[in-house]
Amino acid sequence: ATAGLKLMLLIIRRFRHTRDAQAGEDAEGVPLLLVQFEAQISASIRHNMRAETNPATLRVALELVRDVVIARACTSPQRLIALLMQPFSGSTFEPDPLFCESASTQTFVFRLRCACEILDTEMEEPCMAPHLKELARWTEHALRDGAVLLAGLPLQCVKTYQPTCFSLSDYKAVQPCFREALATFLRGTCALCSAAAVPAAVEGHSARRGVLA
Repeated sequence: ATAGLKLMLLIIRRFRHTRDAQAGEDAEGVPLLLVQFEAQISASIRHNMRAETNPATLRVALELVRDVVIARACTSPQRLIALLMQPFSGSTFEPDPLFCESASTQTFVFRLRCACEILDTEMEEPCMAPHLKELARWTEHALRDGAVLLAGLPLQCVKTYQPTCFSLSDYKAVQPCFREALATFLRGTCALCSAAAVPAAVEGHSARRGVLA
């Protein structure tokens, strides 16, 4: 399964700009060639994002979701984004009982990275809009956890902290994934601030128009 997903990743990256040759030379409005295989790609993603999926395989499937959405290689990105964001609807992080907690944390952090990377791109449609609140909440939790993990604090101090996205017994094992994700989380935070500023500006403009009227 993992090898097949990696092959699909290579295909997405190789043909992400390729459009249907039969559409002629002036094909700016023509969907990407990859869109023709949207059903097969989506089915493979859903199959490998089930609860019993091995964490290593699941991370490749998450990577595929990210690349497909960013490349606009699908007509309904909302469905894939909803699949990506599903675990963030809860108020607490729930490790997968089938695998060790550190693997669950690494997968959860990688999923959050993928969501932030999608948000940090210029999407033509506000596909992430319904998920901004939960994404902001979990990005804040991850940044707080990462600050504790990467601050070089003594173990006695770390033990007094109540983590949200990891178990204290795994703090050394999950440090690398938080370190790798830090820059992406910061870019995601900036994108979240920009996304929140747009509706606020529109609302303020509408209110000013109402006063002037």
